[in-house]
Amino acid sequence: AITFLSDLLALILSTTLGHISIYGTIHFEYIRLGEFENILFVIICIAMLMAARLYPGIGLNPALEMKTVSHMTLASFLIVFSFLMIRVPLWTQEKLVLTLVGGCSIITILGMRWLMRILTVQMGLWGEPIVVVASGEKLEKMAGYFHERRRLGFLPIMGVSVGRHGASSVPLLEMEELLKLSDGYFSQKGIQTVLVSTQ
Repeated sequence: AITFLSDLLALILSTTLGHISIYGTIHFEYIRLGEFENILFVIICIAMLMAARLYPGIGLNPALEMKTVSHMTLASFLIVFSFLMIRVPLWTQEKLVLTLVGGCSIITILGMRWLMRILTVQMGLWGEPIVVVASGEKLEKMAGYFHERRRLGFLPIMGVSVGRHGASSVPLLEMEELLKLSDGYFSQKGIQTVLVSTQ
C-alpha cells in the first residue's frame, strides 16, 4: 500500500507539472474532459508496474528497480501516445502535455519511492520481519547488512545459527531448537520470509 500510494502521488505530481509547464496553471478548466489521456496513462502505468511485480517493493535491487520503473513507464507512455496519434494524427497541446508527463513520471516515481521509504522507515512503517539462517559470523554480517539498508525492506528480527556463534544483534536459535518449534510459531510473530545463506 505504501509503494502504491507513492507511485500514485508521483503520477499526480508529474501530471500537475506537465499542465503547469504548458498552460501556466492547474485551474480545472485546463484539465478538460478531452485530456483523458493523462488518466489513461496513470491507469496503464500503475497496471504495468503491478505486472512487473514492483509491489510491495520489498527487497528490490535499486538498479533493477530503476531499470524496471523506467521501462514500464516508457512503455505506458508509448501505448497511450500511439493510441492518441491514431485517433488524432495532428500534434496538439494535449500530446505535448502527455510527453512532459511521461518524461517527468520516471523521475517522480523513483524520487517519491525513495522519499516515501525514508519517511516510513523513520516511522517504523516500512519493512517485512525476516529470519536469517546462516553460520556464525556470516549471520551477523547479513543481519547488519539489512539493518543498515532498511530501505530494502528486510528487517531481521531473529537468527538461526548453523554451528558456532558469538554475540549477535538479533535473538538466536540453534538449528536443533528450530526443528522443535511448533508449526505456527513464525506465523504468530508475523514472519513469512526466511533468508538462508548458502555459503
